[in-house]
Amino acid sequence: GTIVTERDVEDLEQLRGRHVAVVGFGKSAVDFACFAAARGATVEHVFRTPRWLIPEYIGGVMHYKHAIFSRFGSVMIPCWTHPTGLQRAFHGRLGGAVDGFWGMITAILRRQILDAGRGKGPDARSRLESLIPEHSLVSDMRAAAALAPDRYYDEVAAGRVRPHRGQVERIEEDGLVLDDGRRIAADMLLLALGSGSA
Repeated sequence: GTIVTERDVEDLEQLRGRHVAVVGFGKSAVDFACFAAARGATVEHVFRTPRWLIPEYIGGVMHYKHAIFSRFGSVMIPCWTHPTGLQRAFHGRLGGAVDGFWGMITAILRRQILDAGRGKGPDARSRLESLIPEHSLVSDMRAAAALAPDRYYDEVAAGRVRPHRGQVERIEEDGLVLDDGRRIAADMLLLALGSGSA
């Protein structure tokens, strides 16, 4: 088949009707999974570790910038380089409140992911559960947070995008093989590995 990176796709019609394996979990990977699904492609989404994707509206009601990137939300994000004395004191003395804030946001995001599969059966729920990161939202906020495409979780729930957690062991003529032996058929392999996150 064809092996491309997201930079090689000059016309999204190249994805139409293909059996595409998208490798990676950065913004480009989830965007291209949606682009391909919208054009009737069968999409296999392969990644080592899912990331927290930030929806435009958290809980369906509050725009993400008001919940996370307001002055209050910015204060709640740890300073990873050179925190001021005030930041150290706030995060030290009120660490429980900071953890509670991020725990609440994480619980809302987790619920939103699973809600995409409501009424669609256990297979939809299982696919969506494979997309919930085991690490904290705050760790992704440092460098890996991305906005969720509008339909990504809906496409996964519907089975038009099928997630596969694992590491690519090798590429073959008709697809790829993961390190646990699973074979993923594809006639186009789209590598979206710009941040080394696959």
